[in-house]
Amino acid sequence: MTIPLYKHELQREFPGGGNTGLWFDKFCCKWRKEEVLGQKRWTLKTQQQRGKKTNAKDEKTNPKLEWIKTVTKKDVGDETFLTEMYKRQKALLAHAGTSPLPYRTQGPFVTGLGRPHPVENGFCWHHTLGVPYLPGSSVKGLVRNWIEEWGDKEQRARLLPCCGGERRAKEDDGELRAGDAVFLDALPIEPPTLGVDILTPHMGRWYQEGGSLKDMDEAGIIPGDWHDPVPAPFLVVEDALFSFGILPRRPSCDAHIEDLKKCMEKALKYLGAGAKTAVGYGRMAPDEAEQKKLARERLSPDERLRQEIKGYSDKILAKKLGRDFNKTKELYGQEGKWPFFLRIVEEYHGEKLRSWADEDKKSNRRKAYKKFHAAMQELQEREEGE
Repeated sequence: MTIPLYKHELQREFPGGGNTGLWFDKFCCKWRKEEVLGQKRWTLKTQQQRGKKTNAKDEKTNPKLEWIKTVTKKDVGDETFLTEMYKRQKALLAHAGTSPLPYRTQGPFVTGLGRPHPVENGFCWHHTLGVPYLPGSSVKGLVRNWIEEWGDKEQRARLLPCCGGERRAKEDDGELRAGDAVFLDALPIEPPTLGVDILTPHMGRWYQEGGSLKDMDEAGIIPGDWHDPVPAPFLVVEDALFSFGILPRRPSCDAHIEDLKKCMEKALKYLGAGAKTAVGYGRMAPDEAEQKKLARERLSPDERLRQEIKGYSDKILAKKLGRDFNKTKELYGQEGKWPFFLRIVEEYHGEKLRSWADEDKKSNRRKAYKKFHAAMQELQEREEGE
């Protein structure tokens, strides 16, 4: 009898830097041999679950848990590839006049539990990136469910056609039609953090065999408080920043994109995405830091510089115009932005800089005032000469 995948030596720990999903789904190597009715087979059950005598060491050993932990010790996904995919998604959305929607998990998130896997609980991996993700079809279903259950009559009539599932007219073919909006896969922006959670079903045999049970005297199957819990570990996302996106498929949906975004935000906040949402999994909220970053990227270079200067603290202002004055002038002088820089500083911080005129002569603030005052005089003289 050979190992389920390979006869030869198999690496026992995930080396990192590759496709984590491929490793987790295809290279499980925590199998143990057991013999049932003279037949040898491989199993991932614990000694206790197999009805074997156990010692203290065996009781702590769980092959399924050991395998899950091989992907919780390292970053999941290649940051370079994730960044490139995020850039492509931003470009695609920008072409349609919209932008990504960054959401961060507010607790554990899991999807794909029903997929087949040796540890019994599967996981949804992106095939090429090897990271957890939420398929666009799941995002669409989530938004559609929110509209159907919590939208008013007007919202349902207006937004449900964007989510698909409506019947075409009989004079056409009467088949289900694609939605007027396209929901992109929700992909991680940065390598997510994975962890382990535990299910402890008490009546597993009842769920598996209860439907075909004829004799309710089967004490080992029927529900009861005499059953022992059977811990079942499964993989979860502990922390991740996802990028969502909604595009119009048809011009008729252009006016509804913002309303769909609002519905998605409420659905992620109150319903949750993925599996086990009834117990609080899958809740997400907009990530303000990433939203601000995206807003800055949409600004022109001049407007971006204006916003940066506007946000200068007293400490940064004193440093840039005092101790680092020459570096600052060289930086913006190379870009031809030095006059623009000085005018914006005057607009937002001119009064503050003039209040530093009475500071101690050796202080950075006093130096900042003097150098800025001299630079402004030089700029005015040059403009008058022109």
